[in-house]
Amino acid sequence: MQRFFERVATDSDTMRLTYYDERVIEKMAEISGVGEESEVADVSTGTGFIAAGIAPRVKRIVGLLRRGRAVRRLQLRAARHAVMHPLHDLG
Repeated sequence: MQRFFERVATDSDTMRLTYYDERVIEKMAEISGVGEESEVADVSTGTGFIAAGIAPRVKRIVGLLRRGRAVRRLQLRAARHAVMHPLHDLG
């Protein structure tokens, strides 16, 4: 499984559009009730698409990622959101 994700990490944002888009973030925020004082963990955050979408709505979000190619994309996304804190290489 790890090898598969390593292979597709650079294409994951494009592949994701096959299954869902930004509307999923809106629905997740609505259902979860996150707000300005919320602190959120995005477990297995991948490239941080969901975390980046939730970041403007919350006090702090931590993206958890084991390791791999997606780490660089996650770091780049996190740099654009002051409340986003990526943790990686947890494995």
